[in-house]
Amino acid sequence: MTTRRSGPSIRTGKAAAAALLALAFIACARIADPQPPLLRLPTPPTDLSAHQAGMEVVLEITPPERNSDGSSAVTTARAEVFRIIETGPLPHPLPGRDFLDQAGRVLSLPRKQFAEVAAGEPLVLRDPIAAAPGGYPPLRYAVAFVDGRGRAAGLSNQVRIEPVPVPVQPSGLSAEVTESAILLRWEPPLENMDGSRPPRIAGYLVYRSEDPERFPAVPLGTAPQEGTLFADREFEFDRTYHYVVRALARPGEPVALGAPSPAATVTTRDLFPPLPPENLSAIHEGDDIVLFWTPSPSPDVAGYRVLRRTGEEAFAPVIGELVRVPTYRDPGAAGGRYEYAVEAVDAHSNASPATRAVGITPQVPSADDIW
Repeated sequence: MTTRRSGPSIRTGKAAAAALLALAFIACARIADPQPPLLRLPTPPTDLSAHQAGMEVVLEITPPERNSDGSSAVTTARAEVFRIIETGPLPHPLPGRDFLDQAGRVLSLPRKQFAEVAAGEPLVLRDPIAAAPGGYPPLRYAVAFVDGRGRAAGLSNQVRIEPVPVPVQPSGLSAEVTESAILLRWEPPLENMDGSRPPRIAGYLVYRSEDPERFPAVPLGTAPQEGTLFADREFEFDRTYHYVVRALARPGEPVALGAPSPAATVTTRDLFPPLPPENLSAIHEGDDIVLFWTPSPSPDVAGYRVLRRTGEEAFAPVIGELVRVPTYRDPGAAGGRYEYAVEAVDAHSNASPATRAVGITPQVPSADDIW
């Protein structure tokens, strides 16, 4: 029996050809130089700012939302604050390496302590100010956001601040509610926090909050107050407000603020009646008596209470509800003389003084008129 040997299959031939092409490609292609892996490091913020509040430097900076490769900055492990205590002239800003060579790390804040800072909101960091012989030396700061291996893409912008003596807290802060404003009064500080005199006062800043534990960074008003009286006209009734006052030691940037006063708390209750309506008049119109008056000029009027009496009786409301417009038709008047008056009533049920009373006698038809 003769055994027939078969040649290579079509599939085997194609595989061999592909192998030859691959070898030829490898022989002709140029291998690129090896590239370092792309690092995912938090992007350095550029909005670091500083001001003095009491005997602290307050730093504000927005935590990075992106890494240097554009990915979400979930690699941030902590924020590190670096400070230079200047002892002589230095260029501003310093190159990053020169800054780190001269700076000391004064704060390292784990991410968990600022993870709940809302996107776009600043992280607030505080550094105590220590007095030195001859005064307060200038301070320079930068912040780095680092990953879990201590690596950062760079430093933030640098800020420089020259601390100054700042006043102690104002005393005796009080709040009085009036119809149009909450009036705040206080006593000025008598010395600076370091005991020096006179106190360094360029004005006062007033802060208001509905949360006694958190006050905003922006004060009320458009400019510092020169005196020790402030009228807060942007308020609402039926709310509780907390106020603190600081003396402004240095108005220019970066600002320097004195110690905050103890808070004054006030609950606003509308106990102020509106102004009365005027020019009440009464006329006959058929069998009815129609009243007209000039509206109260007060902005919070909810309506008008129409009062009526006969003889020497006391005035009593004609109807139970308030009248919303400055006129009223009384169809219930019978024979005899009536007197009318009107009060303005606000949304808190405060009633104005009544108008001047007007009297009128209803017209009773005669027998000839009936027949």
